Amino acid sequence: MSTNSTTVVRTQAELDKALAANTGLIEIRSPAGVWLTVMATGSSTVMATDSSTVMAAGSSTVMAYGSSTVVAYGYSTVRAYGSSTVTATDSSTVRAYGSSTVTATGSSTVRAYGSSTVTATDSSTVMAAGSSTVRASSCVAVHLHSGL
Repeated sequence: MSTNSTTVVRTQAELDKALAANTGLIEIRSPAGVWLTVMATGSSTVMATDSSTVMAAGSSTVMAYGSSTVVAYGYSTVRAYGSSTVTATDSSTVRAYGSSTVTATGSSTVRAYGSSTVTATDSSTVMAAGSSTVRASSCVAVHLHSGL
């Protein structure tokens, strides 16, 4: 198995052959209307439709629709719609709609709508809409002052 090469498949038979050969990287270029079933050896679960792109590892669960792009690791759970872009790690939970962009880590929970941009870490919870930009974490800012 070469880790530098990509095997391109267009049919279920080609995909099954590539999986049986333990191919490192498989690119699926099936024609419109052709459905392929992908079985993973890990515990990630992926459902991708239309022209969505998904990379999942660990025990992540991803549902991607439209032209969304998702990268998910760990125990993250992602639902991505429209042209949203999501990177989720650890045990984060994300729902992204429209053209939103989300980066979520830790045990953060995010719902992003419209063209919002969200970075959420730790155990933060965020709901963002419109063209908002949000950075959230469980850290608290502490201001130090010199004594009088």
